[in-house]
Amino acid sequence: MPKTDFITKLLIWRLRHLSNQSFIIILSGIIGIVSGLAAVILKSGVHAIQEFLTEDFYNEYANFLYILYPMIGITAAYIVGKYIFKDVGGHGIPDVLFIISKKQSLIPRVKMYSRLFTSALTVGFGGSVGLEAPMVVTGSAIGSNTGLLMHLNAKKRPY
Repeated sequence: MPKTDFITKLLIWRLRHLSNQSFIIILSGIIGIVSGLAAVILKSGVHAIQEFLTEDFYNEYANFLYILYPMIGITAAYIVGKYIFKDVGGHGIPDVLFIISKKQSLIPRVKMYSRLFTSALTVGFGGSVGLEAPMVVTGSAIGSNTGLLMHLNAKKRPY
């Protein structure tokens, strides 16, 4: 059964059996769980990258490598973001707030996964950034695109 048939049947069932408020509460819970899993994936990815880079460290070279790793990670994140995901980055939470207020909460689909990979590379290689803003962007993109898929307008879309 194609995805659109399933979604159409789900939306018809929802209109017959659930109020808008109940549907939004259920959908928000599902989005919260998926966003939480994305946070776990991000944190695990950072730890896996750090473990891989420091697994067989020689103490004589450790200081030199700690200087090089952040530059390598930021460069890799930039290349992956720009050329593979075609996502130029941004300012995290202020961008999300701008999109919510001025662009009807339509967050590009690529932000659901691009920020996970690029921030895992940056932080895993020792870059001095946090993981909070990438998770806010990822969770918001998941909520926005799920709401769009469920035909919710900008006022009712969970983000």
